[in-house]
Amino acid sequence: MQNITKNKFLEMASKIAKGLDERIEPNFEAFLGFIYEHPGVANKKGKVELGTYSSKDDVEQFLQAYLKQNFKARKKKIVLKKVSTVADPAVDVVLETFGRHEKVNMRMMMEYHRASMAAENKVGELLEAYLASKLEPLGWFWCSCSILRGVDFFKPGNPVQLLQVKNRSNSENSSSAKIRETLKEKGCPVKIGKWYRTESSTGNTCWLDFEGNASGKLFTEEGFYEFIRTYNIS
Repeated sequence: MQNITKNKFLEMASKIAKGLDERIEPNFEAFLGFIYEHPGVANKKGKVELGTYSSKDDVEQFLQAYLKQNFKARKKKIVLKKVSTVADPAVDVVLETFGRHEKVNMRMMMEYHRASMAAENKVGELLEAYLASKLEPLGWFWCSCSILRGVDFFKPGNPVQLLQVKNRSNSENSSSAKIRETLKEKGCPVKIGKWYRTESSTGNTCWLDFEGNASGKLFTEEGFYEFIRTYNIS
C-alpha cells in the first residue's frame, strides 16, 4: 500500500487491538503481514476495501472492522439452536406416499430430521474450532473471520500455506473456486491446500491425509468427538 510501510500497518493493527483490550499474537501478525503484501485478495470489511492506493484512513477503518470481527468470532460460543421455521406438511405426504411410512410416526420423524439438520450445520464450525485448538500452537492462524474467502487457516513460511477445510468431500462451493481465481488474478503465487474430514460417498474419514498427521498423533475422529463432548463445559 502506497505511503504506508508494513511496519506502520502492523503498528496500526496492534494499536487498534490494544484499544479492544486484545493483543495480536505472532501468527496473527504474520497473517496481517500477508494481507499487507497482497491487499487485493482481502475481502471488503464494512464499506472499506483494501487496495494498493488505500489511504491511511481507509486502512484504519479496514483494520477496525476486521480486528473487531475477528476477536468477536473467536469468542463466539457455538450453540445448537432450536429450528424456528415451520415444517412443510407436503414432506409428510411424500414420505407417506413414496416411502410407505406410517402417518402415525410422521411427526416424530420430522422432528428428528429437523434436529439432525440443525446439528449437521454445526459440525463444520466445531471442526474448525477443533483443528484450531491443535494447529495454532504449531504456528498456524485460524482465519475465524473470513478476510480471505475460502481460506480457513494460514501458516507463515516460504512459501506461506493457505488451507481450506471442509466437513465432507462434496461440500465445496463456488466461493472456494473464486478465491483461487482471485489469488491468481491479483498475482499472489500461493496455492490453497484442501482437506475434508469425510468422503461423502463412503463415510470414510481422512484424518491421516492431513499433512503432518500421517501417524494420527495430531488429530483423530475420536479426538474430534471428545472435543465436541467437552466443548460446552470448557
